[in-house]
Amino acid sequence: KANGGQCVVGQAPYDVCLFEDGLTTVQPDVYVVCDRSKFDKKKLNGAPDLVIEVLSPSTAAYDKTVKLDDYRMAGVKEMWLVDYENGRIMVHQFAGGEGWSEGTTEPDLVKIYGMNDKVPVGIYDSALEIDFAQIDAYVKSVVGE
Repeated sequence: KANGGQCVVGQAPYDVCLFEDGLTTVQPDVYVVCDRSKFDKKKLNGAPDLVIEVLSPSTAAYDKTVKLDDYRMAGVKEMWLVDYENGRIMVHQFAGGEGWSEGTTEPDLVKIYGMNDKVPVGIYDSALEIDFAQIDAYVKSVVGE
């Protein structure tokens, strides 16, 4: 808001239809969309700019493989995998963007942060940081740790 941006933050449960064929619908834990025309009354049509998935034992393998590939192929620019169990945030910045194919020669950028780090948001050219120490402290206060 401070920079006059048009981006919208959303959270599950909300359907995100990644591809025009309508077959790949996901519900990211948190997502950011900067093109508001992708929304209709019931779902988001197309790739969010940023997706954040909080890993759980039952979904971690799926999130780190199938969802990661789907998001990359759909044109998501950045995906965060928040792994509370291991105390880290894995930030994937996808090289190919929309229209990415397995033949791309540019590698994805992957950075790993800890729960006490401030994580820069790549889609904002790192002008915004998320302070995971504050989030971690809040979570621990809620669950009584």
